[in-house]
Amino acid sequence: MNQLYLPKITGGDSVSQSNLLYGPVISKKRAVAIIAIWLGALLWFDQSRLGESLRTKTTIPLSYQIRELFKNSPELDERIKIFGVDDKTVSWLDKTYLGWDDWLSLLRNVERSKPKAVLIDAMFSVANLNSEGNAHLFKTIKSLENLKMNLIVGSFVTPKKIRFRSPLPLDHPIYQIESWTENESSNKKKQKSLKLPEAISHYVYGPDRRLWNVFKKVGHILYRGDYLISPLVQIDDRRVLPHMMLLAESNREIVDGRVAVKKSIIPTYRDGTVPVNFSSYRYYLKKTKSLRPLLAASKKNQPIGGLDPGDIIYIMPAFYTGNTDFKDSPFGQIPAGYVHVAFLNSLLTGRWLKPVLIPEIYLLLAVLIAGSIAALASPLWTLLAGVGGIILWIGSSLYLFAFNDLIFPWLVPVVGYTGVMVCIYIEKMRVAEKKSQLVHMRLEGSLAPDQVEALSKRPEILLFHARERVVTIMFIDVVGFSLLAENQLPRKAFYHLKDSLTHITKLVHEYGGIVNRNLGDGLLCFFGYSLETDETSLDHAEKAVQCGIVIQRENLPRTIEAHTNNDPVYPLRIGINTSSVFLGNIGTGDLIDLTVIGNGVNFAKRLESSCENHSLMIGSSTKDLISSLNLENKGLRRRLIEIKHHKEVVAVWDYDPFYDSIELRNKALEVHRECTQQARIDKRWDSEFPESMKVKTSNGEANLVNFSLNGVRLNLNSFLVKGSEITIYFNSMGKQIREKLLAIGIESIEGEVRWGSPQGNWGLHGIKYRGLTQQQKISLQDILKEVEEDRTIDQPSKAS
Repeated sequence: MNQLYLPKITGGDSVSQSNLLYGPVISKKRAVAIIAIWLGALLWFDQSRLGESLRTKTTIPLSYQIRELFKNSPELDERIKIFGVDDKTVSWLDKTYLGWDDWLSLLRNVERSKPKAVLIDAMFSVANLNSEGNAHLFKTIKSLENLKMNLIVGSFVTPKKIRFRSPLPLDHPIYQIESWTENESSNKKKQKSLKLPEAISHYVYGPDRRLWNVFKKVGHILYRGDYLISPLVQIDDRRVLPHMMLLAESNREIVDGRVAVKKSIIPTYRDGTVPVNFSSYRYYLKKTKSLRPLLAASKKNQPIGGLDPGDIIYIMPAFYTGNTDFKDSPFGQIPAGYVHVAFLNSLLTGRWLKPVLIPEIYLLLAVLIAGSIAALASPLWTLLAGVGGIILWIGSSLYLFAFNDLIFPWLVPVVGYTGVMVCIYIEKMRVAEKKSQLVHMRLEGSLAPDQVEALSKRPEILLFHARERVVTIMFIDVVGFSLLAENQLPRKAFYHLKDSLTHITKLVHEYGGIVNRNLGDGLLCFFGYSLETDETSLDHAEKAVQCGIVIQRENLPRTIEAHTNNDPVYPLRIGINTSSVFLGNIGTGDLIDLTVIGNGVNFAKRLESSCENHSLMIGSSTKDLISSLNLENKGLRRRLIEIKHHKEVVAVWDYDPFYDSIELRNKALEVHRECTQQARIDKRWDSEFPESMKVKTSNGEANLVNFSLNGVRLNLNSFLVKGSEITIYFNSMGKQIREKLLAIGIESIEGEVRWGSPQGNWGLHGIKYRGLTQQQKISLQDILKEVEEDRTIDQPSKAS
């Protein structure tokens, strides 16, 4: 099993490392928090002065101008006739204002056409009254009082009382709430249901008090430049002040707390204000006529042409250059009178701009949609949905405004949609990057770089359950590392081992293998399975054997070169077996545990432990799958090995990559032997005449080549695989030796083959004692030293 333990990542990150890799790309809590923060911030922004200013300067003008581009702005009702005291009129009058005689003759003449109402955009202050002699003035005012037509002028509201001027009494029925709510069931219901903006005070100023009998109907002309008008302003709990234009309609009332004209409720915002349905300044200008012809006709007492019964006449006394009161509109600065004309036009035509109810719902909907898309969709789809959603939302809003007069909010919802999507996308990228870093940290070295990169983009693949697959397992062991490390500088031994394993890992990846486990002084690899696709390849056995051959062929020259440079020498043993195994990731928390389980894995390890240096030991199942490599006549030999818990020996295959380079292989073996001999602590005694130092073993007769405190080197007439068990009978060397051995409790000695080297039909083997005490080892060594000395003395005499 491969357990890749991860370092803890410390810091203020709220994402738990235990759940980061296995958790979602973004947690529900984090997504909800982002949505809630954006929702709260935008709700505040929408109600703030900054939000209002941004709407009035950008989104609202854009909506009106798009509608104007499609030529769908509202046309002025034919009953509305606009006249202005323009530069031509001022030049004709030779003064900038109309005298009271001018007003009297004009209004008398206009009255003949039987208009529905005459609206004058003026408040007729004291200055107007004092402009003429008092006696004549009072006579003129008396004549004006006798006019029978619906004459309406403007007023304004101030927070403080103005000295030397009388506020309007507002005792006319049109200012009483009761006259607007006659159909309401009770007074309490009337008060609770009103949805009207409140006036800043109850001080309302209009015409001079001496003109109150002339201008019996006075309405407000309040406009702040925010494209909104209040049809009714509530003065107190019993009085209201209607807009000047609203007084032109007689069929008006309050229904369900809202103003209705001709039984049709005026669509308003929740504060009771009405969005003005503007047309362009140029359009209104074309519809405005000079007042001069009307004045000229009135002075001559001639009928006025172009006026019809039922018309609503709107007069702007200050329309000349330098005295026009300009106000903000979606089309730029326009005369204030045109704002009121637009409102009047909606009253007559019924074409209102209709604001949607509860715009906060659309903001909530926008952020929820954005959050859902960003949390669930891939980066590409998030980008497409982001751009597409913005275009669709803005486009739909502009279309609804241009062709349906529907004010559908888009600025704040689009900001929320974009902001939430970007924030969640960034958070997903942050978490994905952390997941990618963790995958890289945990799997780099195990998989090829391109596979690690692919898995880092799809870490959920690592959550797969265990499944049975046929793969080829490879165990690679670095021979003698522990022994060499004890006698080398640790730093030097470590970095040379690291370089060797890094190079081997690269070769394994090149042949499509996975380094399942770094064993410290070796590797466990397998071939034939793809984590990304969950598929098994068909040539994994061939790839594994080819990889093993290349590893050995490249490593052997490296060992010789290392010895030349006095560096550590690391021969390799490789065991390869093809088998059905269970693959799975059983890691939790901070652990990815890519597990390969099965008897085939254990058998591959047994093959590696039985393998000779610089060779490959291959299982029969693998050998059956590599016929295309044609190794039978290229160093492949059949061998028999013992398996734990198996009664019978098992046939395996030993492959020597250097079958055609025997001298190179022998040189490498000699190099390693020299290194290990230099590293050994116990001294060895060589037999000068090994053919005379014969012993019996469980595998036949053998020559004793040398011996040490812990083992012997025997030359057998058979070649045993590494790890084989062998019994040695030293008492066969003579009666005297047999008695000495019995004296120390030794009749036979069990040993383990630690290495073997073929020598023609013979095999040189290194055997380690098993089951002897330290005192028995010392005594046995002394006995063999005596035998060696006796044989050395006898051999020269026999030779003579």
